[in-house]
Amino acid sequence: MIEKPIRVAQVMGKMIGGGVESVVLNYYKAIDKSKIQFDFIVDEDSTDIPTKEILEMGGRIYKVPPYENLFKYLFAMRKLFKNNNYQIVHSHINALSVFPLMMAKHSKIGIRIAHSHSMSAPGEYKKNIVKNILKIFSTKYPTNLMSPTIEAGTWLFGEKKRNDIFLLKNAVITKKFIFESSRRTQLRGSLGIKSGDLVIGNVGRMVWQKNQEKLLDILLLLNKRVSSKLILVGDGPLKNDLIKHAEERNLNSNLIIVDPTEKLEDYYSAMDAFVFPSRYEGLGMVAVEAQLSGLPTICSDAVPDEANISTLFRKVNLNSTNTYWANKIIATVKSNTSDRLANSINIIKNTNYDIEKNAPKLVDYYLNLVAAGDYK
Repeated sequence: MIEKPIRVAQVMGKMIGGGVESVVLNYYKAIDKSKIQFDFIVDEDSTDIPTKEILEMGGRIYKVPPYENLFKYLFAMRKLFKNNNYQIVHSHINALSVFPLMMAKHSKIGIRIAHSHSMSAPGEYKKNIVKNILKIFSTKYPTNLMSPTIEAGTWLFGEKKRNDIFLLKNAVITKKFIFESSRRTQLRGSLGIKSGDLVIGNVGRMVWQKNQEKLLDILLLLNKRVSSKLILVGDGPLKNDLIKHAEERNLNSNLIIVDPTEKLEDYYSAMDAFVFPSRYEGLGMVAVEAQLSGLPTICSDAVPDEANISTLFRKVNLNSTNTYWANKIIATVKSNTSDRLANSINIIKNTNYDIEKNAPKLVDYYLNLVAAGDYK
């Protein structure tokens, strides 16, 4: 008799094409599905659910009311957990995980994993008030704790739980990021980028956390010294503000905005430097991806050290002047005289962020928890 795979309920919140979703999907593509299968629980107002891809891999998708409508959300969660008899619920919504995991406990689900993917920043006052309240309950309902970095884990679960946190890397399919000069030439041409242009880039949601407005101020300074372009890959509530910010600085022709895409490797190849002035990050996986492409990567000091996987990585104090940032970018690009393809191959060979290495660790983790049977 062939045993059925264990179905794990992955609580995703709003699927909007963000980094957390990419992490979970990368693991889903790589895991042994004869042992583990995923069900995706997503908010009804999600805008980017890869339905076809999930269903083709044997996954299931369940939509619930958005968590802003808390009572309907809790009721739908409890009903869903009761009907499916899950052994494992794995929640990825950071401080908000308290809600689905509370319902999982009420539904007598034995393994309840809280996964902290991010942190907070001093400027997000209203959000931080809510997060700090929910953090009090962050260890009340989960049986197991997980995060990509120890900083992200201790931020949510507390320093006392440091030794209880299972660290799971935000792994990727590393080989797809290998640098290709033909891809670079073709894309730069299609975007109207000249051979002598300095191209800086950034990937991420257009939100306060990512601080893309600073990139426009840096671009203004760069463009006074050398013809420069900025590629922003992403979408979000601040998109129109960024466009307006560019118009006010007469940078319309220097700014290239690209909708979220699964072909990020093409845009990394087209860039000369990846610039990441985030106000806070749980990890900053795009900085890792950029280095895999052999791309000089300049990050704020809010980006954890775990994102440093090569000699291409640089950190700049977030509060440094825009002039300092611009000088750092130019100096870094000029100093990077080694062969980019060779850099890319070498970094990919030596990184421990490869999904093929990490997916079996997640499968073993789930299987060991079920085998232990020491449920709370």
